[in-house]
Amino acid sequence: INDDISWVKNITNCFLIRNPKQDILSYLKIHKDVTPELIGLPQQLYILNYIINKTKKNPIVISSEDILKNPKLMLKKLCNLLEIPFLNQMLEWPKGPRDSDGIWGEYWYKNVIETTSFSKPKQKKEELPDDFHALLDECMGYYKQMEKYKINLT
Repeated sequence: INDDISWVKNITNCFLIRNPKQDILSYLKIHKDVTPELIGLPQQLYILNYIINKTKKNPIVISSEDILKNPKLMLKKLCNLLEIPFLNQMLEWPKGPRDSDGIWGEYWYKNVIETTSFSKPKQKKEELPDDFHALLDECMGYYKQMEKYKINLT
């Protein structure tokens, strides 16, 4: 990363992480040349480490899988760490697309557009193509370094 990110040390940072296998499977629907940089894992880890080194504090890290397993608990924990009130309205949203969805909305937000609240994670049986296992191994290295800071589900 060549950009000056010194401003991030002056704000409360929160990192949303997701199992790289799911990221890769998602990206493969629209890209055939998936890299850790395309997913953003090296950049995310760089920023996380920068914050730790500059502030001497651990940033907030939350797992998307944990949010889906228990949205109310995880959002309450997140709000507590951010020192903002938790509201039950955070667990629901209106059905349909939003202006804020951006150009990737039709690819990545299908479930959000078609639902009005969180749902339990689906047990996906989708297998990663054989030629992407080395990529997954590399991405898991980044993910595991961030995962050790995540808010616990319990």
